[in-house]
Amino acid sequence: MTHKDIFDEIRLNTFVKRLGLSIDEVEHALSLYAHNKKFDKDLDAHYNVDDDVIDDDWDEWHPNDL
Repeated sequence: MTHKDIFDEIRLNTFVKRLGLSIDEVEHALSLYAHNKKFDKDLDAHYNVDDDVIDDDWDEWHPNDL
């Protein structure tokens, strides 16, 4: 284990204690975050979105659209 790994663990533990969360809550929150991150990545890949820039062609407004 490197010094960076140890410092990262200390930092994470300190943050968890500061927020007053249990390990189970942290595990659940990290799982949700990882799932959401993967979901967003899959959406971007499916719709070919690069660097969170959406093509403006989808938002053309025409007077008869109302």
